[in-house]
Formats: sequence, structure tokens, C-alpha cells
Amino acid sequence: MTNRKVLLLAVLVALLAWGPAFAQTTTATLSGVVKDASGAQVPNVRITARNASTGATRDTTSDSEGRYSLTNLGPGQYEVRAERSGFKTAAQSGVILTVGGAVVLDLT
Repeated sequence: MTNRKVLLLAVLVALLAWGPAFAQTTTATLSGVVKDASGAQVPNVRITARNASTGATRDTTSDSEGRYSLTNLGPGQYEVRAERSGFKTAAQSGVILTVGGAVVLDLT
């Protein structure tokens, strides 16, 4: 095999291996819907996710249909809280997020 063919083959192998390497992720996603006791979706609810090990928190607000999503969360065990004036605070502890995982957690 000539040097040119070896070089071309090496470049081809490198290009094929490059794509999957960038597709790997080290984070998780948490999403869901916030509803009241009657099952109606609740907008503008503050959602806070706290990593029990590190204490790091991330928060977002539910949209007009009560949906929320937190992306790029580190793996670990989380406590998730939903708070809005006029409503009782909802809290869920022991929520486990794994690398590449997507957890759906609806809150009432």
C-alpha cells in the first residue's frame, strides 16, 4: 500500500470516529408538567432542582401550559421544588438523574 493510500485510510478512519465522540453527553434532563389538585395545568411556577450531593441549584419557570424543562444537569440525586404564590409548595426528593438520562417528573 502506498503512503498516500495509508494516509487517506487514516483520515477516513479518524473522520468516522470523530462524529460519535462528540455525540456523547455527560448531563441529564429533567422535565414535566405542573398541575393543581384538580388537574389543571399551572403556568408561571418556579421550579428549582437542587443536587443533594453538591448543593448546586438550577431553576426555571413553567410555561403557559405548565410545562418545564431543565437541561444539562449533572448526574446525581436531586430535590425538586415547585413554588408559586397562592399555591402550596410541592417538593419531591430522591429524584435520580443519570448520565444521558431524561426524567419526566410531573408535580402537583
